[in-house]
Amino acid sequence: MADAKIISSFVNFKTNEGPITIEVTSGFASLGTFILSCSKVDDFDFKEFGKDPKRIDDSILDIFQVPIDLKVISKYEVAILGKYAPAPGHEQIKVNYKFIQNNKELVITPPGSNIIEEKSDEPFKRYTNFFKFEENG
Repeated sequence: MADAKIISSFVNFKTNEGPITIEVTSGFASLGTFILSCSKVDDFDFKEFGKDPKRIDDSILDIFQVPIDLKVISKYEVAILGKYAPAPGHEQIKVNYKFIQNNKELVITPPGSNIIEEKSDEPFKRYTNFFKFEENG
């Protein structure tokens, strides 16, 4: 079993545009669970939010509000810890994390770093995505 893949990204947001939500979607042939947490940047004292591990194989769009005030969000990061696998008879893992503000998808840099997409023959793989926030107007 390989170690967890660690992916770091930046989310460009606007302070005066309202709360930020996270939408988690998956490919039809992907299974697994994920946990959401947040912490001050470089603090590593992550607090879980979104209650209980969430499943990506239930065909339900998962939406969570980021529980951080926009005035200080640039001092925080969100971590998504995922454990994903291809469904039986398949090889593909695909999971997409979208950040939404005022019904608009926020820009993630580097582009595509919010998408997990690969083929795997392992029983499951672990992914840790860190998202820091940068103000954009």
